[in-house]
Amino acid sequence: MLPFAPTEAARKDANEPRPSIEARYADDAVYVAAVKREAARAVAERLLLEEDAVRSVEAVKQGTLAKLGQLRFVGWVSAA
Repeated sequence: MLPFAPTEAARKDANEPRPSIEARYADDAVYVAAVKREAARAVAERLLLEEDAVRSVEAVKQGTLAKLGQLRFVGWVSAA
């Protein structure tokens, strides 16, 4: 799995073709809603335990987008 770049600046610096997290989610509320939706789907498909889904949602409520912007994004890694 290759994570998305946290910001547009990091995406451009790494020459990453995929949109950044910053571009995908307008704000924390949109990001939290997406995580809730996907966690519920994973629980329904029995891919994630309910308690892990709750932990995931609680983690993203703690200002995750702001924290992601502070991470150093490495970009693509060659498989060669």
